[in-house]
Amino acid sequence: MKNIHITLSDTNYTEREKTDLELEVGQFELLKKMIQKIESGLYEQRAAYIGIKGLLKDPVILTVTEFEQA
Repeated sequence: MKNIHITLSDTNYTEREKTDLELEVGQFELLKKMIQKIESGLYEQRAAYIGIKGLLKDPVILTVTEFEQA
C-alpha cells in the first residue's frame, strides 16, 4: 500500500481541505503516470483537464493550469 496526501488550497495557498488516500501499488503507479503526463503536457498546452466519474452523482472536471513541485 502507498499513502498519498491530497490538499485543496485557495489562490493564496491557504490549505482549505486535506485527505490521505491508501492506494494499492498498481493504482499508485497509474496515478503517478497520469500526474507525470499532466506535468509534461502543460509545457505544450495551457491547461489539462482531469475528469472524475463515480465519486459524486455527476462527473467532475478539474482544470489544471500550473504545475509546481513543493
